[in-house]
Amino acid sequence: MSKRNEIRKEYLSATSIVYTGAFNGEVYNVCDRFMSYAMYLKADETLGLEVTMEDEESCKNYIYLDSDKETSIEEFDWIFSDYAKVVPEKHIISDQSQYDNRVNYKLETLKYSNDAERRKQAIYEICKNEYFQTMCEEIRDAQGNIRIMMKACDGNNQNVGSVIFSFPQKISKKLKTVITMVFQDSILKEIDEDTITSGIGKEEMRDYIIVLLKVLESEQNKDSDSIDNLNLGVRSYNVLKKAKINTISTLMGMRDEELLSIKNLGRKQLEEIKEKLSDKFCIQLDDDFGKEYELYLESENIVEDIPQIQKSNYIEQLQNLIGIKSAKEQARRILAFAKMRKIMQEKGEQLDPITLNMEFIGNPGTAKTTVARIMAGVLSEIGIINNENLIEVGRADLIAQYVGQTGPKVKTAFNKAKGGVLFIDEAYSLLEYGRGGYGDEAINVIVQEMENNRQDTIVIFAGYPNEMEKFFSRNPGLRSRVPFTLKFDDFSVDELMDICELEASKRKFSIDTKANDKLREMCEYSKRNIDNGNGRFCRNIIEKAILNFALRNYGCDEVNENIEYILKKEDFLDITVLDCNDKDRTLPIGFQVSAS
Repeated sequence: MSKRNEIRKEYLSATSIVYTGAFNGEVYNVCDRFMSYAMYLKADETLGLEVTMEDEESCKNYIYLDSDKETSIEEFDWIFSDYAKVVPEKHIISDQSQYDNRVNYKLETLKYSNDAERRKQAIYEICKNEYFQTMCEEIRDAQGNIRIMMKACDGNNQNVGSVIFSFPQKISKKLKTVITMVFQDSILKEIDEDTITSGIGKEEMRDYIIVLLKVLESEQNKDSDSIDNLNLGVRSYNVLKKAKINTISTLMGMRDEELLSIKNLGRKQLEEIKEKLSDKFCIQLDDDFGKEYELYLESENIVEDIPQIQKSNYIEQLQNLIGIKSAKEQARRILAFAKMRKIMQEKGEQLDPITLNMEFIGNPGTAKTTVARIMAGVLSEIGIINNENLIEVGRADLIAQYVGQTGPKVKTAFNKAKGGVLFIDEAYSLLEYGRGGYGDEAINVIVQEMENNRQDTIVIFAGYPNEMEKFFSRNPGLRSRVPFTLKFDDFSVDELMDICELEASKRKFSIDTKANDKLREMCEYSKRNIDNGNGRFCRNIIEKAILNFALRNYGCDEVNENIEYILKKEDFLDITVLDCNDKDRTLPIGFQVSAS
């Protein structure tokens, strides 16, 4: 490896790659050209292919030649042909000393590997390998990258290169095992960066290059919504990246004035962005382009989880929610306050900055998530946030199993919620008995990210009242960054009955009089129980009753053609109240409502 610190790495756009989950035979041709090119390397030159996989951004692919002589871009394009294209404007200057601070693993082939036919079949079926996707996901979660490094060799040396895995910290035995289940007949060994030498023969290297190219294909499938796929000019691309606009869906949801408000983005860049979007999706960018884009995504099955853009009367939705009077009134106050400030700012008033972060306190099933979604919609319409996205996370999404991984997971959650609302459910679950653990690390990073994203991202913390007070007392900087509190009261018996009726009507059912009497008895008992599941209880009990209705009417060979979808008393008789309540706070003793 060259001792020079800086190397120019050329960006490989995978736009031309179409990932189908099947084996693409073109990888053989790319591999052959890559390896043949490496035959003419000079002493101490290195030809490298690198895939960087990170949570926060899309997968990045680079090719480089460690040489004093600048390599022609056309030569790299020739190697990859239609498989991928070099984008010179997006090259990076990489400081190779960065790997000194990472944990590096070298792939070594096992001596007893000699079944060439079996290896060939395994490579051909690599996409069907049950460990392949697991490996990609776990390397991405661990902030890893994979490098294939080809070295010059003479006729006496059959070892032509190395495969290096690099991570910010040591990886688990499980991940090591998964990697070697994909890169078959190999073993990972931890090494120092300055001790890398060629250790893999031509046949094995050919197989491993193919595996890496398939990783590149697979990761491309995840990144269909990335702005990398627009092939923007370097200035437009960099401006959007600095503004943390990473996805096409976010871009399509922004008005012209919002884009022009981005630092260093002028009319020229705006026109380029609109032209690229128009060219890519064959649509005219008028007022309905957001809808056209969603239709395109749906028809192409590109991005399944982009929320549908609907013109909704969010305030009416809020008012139509059953119960939670106090929370609804406070929500309306906050929304009116936000609208007032927005109008004042548009008139040129100089206002002190303020955040709209909130605390939702209440028991499970009290519509906290529903209210959060409605508020995200209203705040988006007002223009306080860029989109109505609500990203819901819990402890498992924020706290990692290994040292050094919790911070990146928290930052990933904030990146996903950028321009919208981050909803942290059961936030108190981040607390741990002792201080200084992963939970405290997560809370500290949350505070930091709230400060970094205070202009365009709203954070809502939700949980039980007592536990949430302990949560906010854990970090002195947390409470001061959450100025608003909404209290969600438990539903009354009448409100529970109304919710049950609503849940039944959603499923095209009604409830007869005797069943209503039985249902009220169950709601009264649930209301007295510490584990009252509120709206969740209502949904569960109606679903169980509908299952009993189905068994009663459709469980025999002969089915009456004139069945009326009415829930009767017998549909509720064998339902245990506690089974319909919150499972997180169950009592040790159950209770069966009598079938009177």
